[in-house]
Amino acid sequence: TANQLGHYEKSTMKLTTETVKHPGDYSSWRKGMLVFEQSSMDQVLLALERAYDIRFVFANPAIADCRITGHFDVHQPVKDVIESICLSIGATYKIHKSRVTISGPGCS
Repeated sequence: TANQLGHYEKSTMKLTTETVKHPGDYSSWRKGMLVFEQSSMDQVLLALERAYDIRFVFANPAIADCRITGHFDVHQPVKDVIESICLSIGATYKIHKSRVTISGPGCS
């Protein structure tokens, strides 16, 4: 249905839907953009892992509670994107080969 997003949970074999406010944000990846609207760090880092073929690790699990709103061009260097995200949540990062560790106090 127009303006709806479907989620399929393989383990329970259930399909759920939700209405989205900005449907264009969900197809922006085709234009090389990553768009986040109050997205959890888990969702953000999963999208970055796919776009840049790198792995992320939280040094503090509370970082997963942080929410991000922003638009990023996948043609930007990954370091620039990570710096912007870390700056917005008061975190730091370290890159070792293809693994990025995010450290900081997290969000409540």
